[in-house]
Amino acid sequence: MDRAGVLDPIEITAGATVSGRAFTVLEHWCAMASKEAGQPMVVYGGTNDRKQRGMRVTSWRSLAQWGTR
Repeated sequence: MDRAGVLDPIEITAGATVSGRAFTVLEHWCAMASKEAGQPMVVYGGTNDRKQRGMRVTSWRSLAQWGTR
């Protein structure tokens, strides 16, 4: 997602758990994007929002509040 010239990578998975592969994909993308990379986020089918491996992990249910946090 482009946000004022910063690219925020988002990985979306339907599962109730997040696999390590989601983080690996985002880490690789951030390394390639370098300075343009913003805050990576994983959207998943679970219920707990958290930070993991320095990335935001959020339930799809929380997306309505995305811009307010």
